Amino acid sequence: MSTFYLERDDFEALFGKSRLNVQFAKRAAVSAEQVKGGAGGGAASEGAASTSAPPNAIRDKDHAAVHMISNVMKDNVVFMNLDAENKAQIIAEMWMSTIKAGQAAVKQGDLGDCLYVIASGEFDVFVNERKVAVRGKGTMFGELALMYNSPRAATVVANQDSVVWMIDRFTFRRIVTGLSAQKFDVYVKFLKNVQLLMPLADYERRKIAEALEEVSFAAGHTVFRQGTVFKLHNTVPRRKPGWRVVRW
Repeated sequence: MSTFYLERDDFEALFGKSRLNVQFAKRAAVSAEQVKGGAGGGAASEGAASTSAPPNAIRDKDHAAVHMISNVMKDNVVFMNLDAENKAQIIAEMWMSTIKAGQAAVKQGDLGDCLYVIASGEFDVFVNERKVAVRGKGTMFGELALMYNSPRAATVVANQDSVVWMIDRFTFRRIVTGLSAQKFDVYVKFLKNVQLLMPLADYERRKIAEALEEVSFAAGHTVFRQGTVFKLHNTVPRRKPGWRVVRW
């Protein structure tokens, strides 16, 4: 049997305890059924830039662009443990975006889901409306969004027309974990049938799908015992005829 799981702490980090009024209580029985605008900065802004690749996204890069992105990655903790193949795939998936002067690439307090590498231009960084830094060509911002579902710590505004290379969290995670786009779509479709998650918007289910882990259990294996406090939320995917979604 295969099952998806999501740790309670991860679930609460995504939505908070009050979001769905979810309570993770002790097990009542043993089941044996088979069955991805915040606070503004101190400059005028036209709104945060789009964080999804357009259908005609430009991903082609010359040698200079690849070299520049590689150098930015080299000393960044997010990429230190990735092998050369993973890094090459990430660079290949990055798309180009133009951010006009006065436009915010990210806004403090918003949930982040993209990383930006500056190809040209310059950005001012604001924390609580106070300018704290300037970022130029060959630098990166937003990298923590690839690892954590947490609010942006700063607002980053273009002070001139600028060009960036971007990658979103789902694409990054897909590359480093081997999660295919097809499997991700299966996860999202499956989560729509989980009663606990039905109140969620589609983008919220996608966030859960990004965080799911898939594990398998041999016949006779005890997944949990009645009366124990269990910190995982388990759902059994529809794998065979007659299987159905259950919640433990």
